[in-house]
Amino acid sequence: MRTTLVFFICFFGINLLRADDALRSIQVEARSEVRVAPDEAVLDFYISSLDESIIKAKSINDGICLKIARAIKQLNVEADAFRVTDLQIGPRYDGRPPRLVGYEVIRSFQLRTGAFNEVEPAIAVILEIAGNEVEIDELNFRVKDQRQHQIRARELAMQYAREKAEHLAALNEMKLGQPISISESIEYSDGSNENFSGFGGGFSFRTPTVTQDQVFCVFSPQTSLVQNPEKEELSDEEEDLLLSPGQVSLNASVDVTFELVPQ
Repeated sequence: MRTTLVFFICFFGINLLRADDALRSIQVEARSEVRVAPDEAVLDFYISSLDESIIKAKSINDGICLKIARAIKQLNVEADAFRVTDLQIGPRYDGRPPRLVGYEVIRSFQLRTGAFNEVEPAIAVILEIAGNEVEIDELNFRVKDQRQHQIRARELAMQYAREKAEHLAALNEMKLGQPISISESIEYSDGSNENFSGFGGGFSFRTPTVTQDQVFCVFSPQTSLVQNPEKEELSDEEEDLLLSPGQVSLNASVDVTFELVPQ
């Protein structure tokens, strides 16, 4: 009986200590942001060809894509920077009830380049060759090597979390002990507005409408942006303003629980 009572007291005492430890802790969340200049532009587009004959649709698509590949190569783009990302071949139905209108071939491409001055000529060439067969999907500006920026964002987030916890502890006449738990999340975005997408800044060419917060570039397949005899001579700074990638931001968020000890 005495042995059982001693065991019960010890066990109950351990639970009290654990409950007391849980009360003597503070949990804080902190967020940091690191802004950096992008070093890569990523252009996604696809060529869609439709015809009653699947063989002819494929032939049309092959011809357009081959011309685009040759034209892109002449822009001094690296061989591995331009590639096919997807190929879809299938029937196209329309109306209700659905009726077969033909066969569609869709070939998707991606162009990556660190020379931002190559982006506009590439878009112009693609639109001139493909016309209505092309859909410019997205143009994103990214940072290829994110690791060093992730480390910096994480360091800042932890610094802010500790400063915040120390302040709250001091207001209650306590001080911080060791961290009990740490969790983090990292978000990589352009940091400007929701119209930009992907890992970095970007422009959508899908909807050519203009609102207060959106400016979309609309290109005409019949207009050359590469060879324009009436184009005004611009300085290097003015050329950069026509396609400025701005900055992309990498955000780190940490959730930290610190032990609280008396001062």
